Amino acid sequence: MTDPAGNVELILNTSQAALGAYEVTVSVNPTATVSFELSEDAPLHVKEGDGPEILVPGNLIIRKVYLPLIER
Repeated sequence: MTDPAGNVELILNTSQAALGAYEVTVSVNPTATVSFELSEDAPLHVKEGDGPEILVPGNLIIRKVYLPLIER
């Protein structure tokens, strides 16, 4: 979801995701990308905010996944 200033907020549910490095890109115009790593020894983060929750699947076999967000 975006606010009036164009900031985007989404929540990634990584409970089923494999350990490793991930990159999330949100693209309309312009594009924003954030990287993160899931690691066994990293601290757990509590859910923050109320943006849409997207499940990161545990069986990703491709490097990039397109997750469209369509709103009315």
